[in-house]
Amino acid sequence: MKRTLISLFMILTAFTLNACATAANPWAMTVDHNNLPEFKDQNELKAAVGIDAVQGGDKTNPLWVSNISNEDFKVALNQSLKNFGYANEQGDSRYKLDVTLLSVDQPLIGLDMTVKITARYVLTERQSKQAVFDQQIFAQQTATFGDAALGFDRLKIANERAGKESILQFLKKLQELGIKAQAISMQ
Repeated sequence: MKRTLISLFMILTAFTLNACATAANPWAMTVDHNNLPEFKDQNELKAAVGIDAVQGGDKTNPLWVSNISNEDFKVALNQSLKNFGYANEQGDSRYKLDVTLLSVDQPLIGLDMTVKITARYVLTERQSKQAVFDQQIFAQQTATFGDAALGFDRLKIANERAGKESILQFLKKLQELGIKAQAISMQ
């Protein structure tokens, strides 16, 4: 009986130590051509977008819940822009992109964890200082018990999926924007 209690205690201790919250993985939030197969090249945006700021995210406290940090979202957004040829990392981009995570709504418990993100994306032409895109984008995604047994992991997966969906929706809206070369001031 004593051995059984010790074994049970060790299993519970291992489970508890293993059940720490981890931050959203930026690579799991990255969008590529598999996620946007109908992508049309926007020559006016080729190597023309530089990310200035991402704000509104939260760092993950391992003793609390998984979050999306500004740094991780910026890495995912930048890699997504690279995947579609939009990123300019030289510091002389024609456009600057600022993103604010206005809200990241997460459940504390549940079998299905749905995360809802509202983010404001502002794309501004650097020279004219005029915004060519300024919209709030809402994204929501769910992770189920089938995705992960532990709630910490389900929340992390839901965060990553919602972050990816937000970036995907932004890229789709850029496609719809259809920036024309003549609409860009070249002084």
